[in-house]
Amino acid sequence: EYFCRTYLPHYFTDESAPFHQEMDRYLSQTDRPAVIAAPRGFSKSTRVSFANPLHAICYELKKFIIIVSETETQAGLITAAIKAELEENPRIRSDFVEMKTDEWADTEFVAATGTKVLARGAGQAVRGLKHGPHRPDLIIIDDLESDISVRNPKRITNTLKWILEAVLPSR
Repeated sequence: EYFCRTYLPHYFTDESAPFHQEMDRYLSQTDRPAVIAAPRGFSKSTRVSFANPLHAICYELKKFIIIVSETETQAGLITAAIKAELEENPRIRSDFVEMKTDEWADTEFVAATGTKVLARGAGQAVRGLKHGPHRPDLIIIDDLESDISVRNPKRITNTLKWILEAVLPSR
């Protein structure tokens, strides 16, 4: 909450609900897989997919973060937003090291803290990925399915199989 209010006040303009505080507390206290569900507009993506990895990068809490969405393009929008805050946010630039490195693309970058962030689409390879000696230590899945794909039982089964057999074991 402190990080969000201090470094991202342009995103966190409303008072946090108890749900947000509970979610933040849980995510900061566990490395176990977690499922967070809430209605649209409840700031899940902003907190979990955007602010949480940004916090982990700034404080060097994670070494290899993968953001997964329905498409790599969608996941790339999240990683690009994280990268933009690292580049342009005056509060982050003032209080943390210069984050930009030679590896600095929208869908894949390595911050000066050594944390790698990679965007992936549903079904793309995640098994066996490494950043130096590090396997992914934070994988965030956000908006994995479209309104159309959730109507197809076979696609739902295949997506769940991919999560269980490829994504989770890659950590």
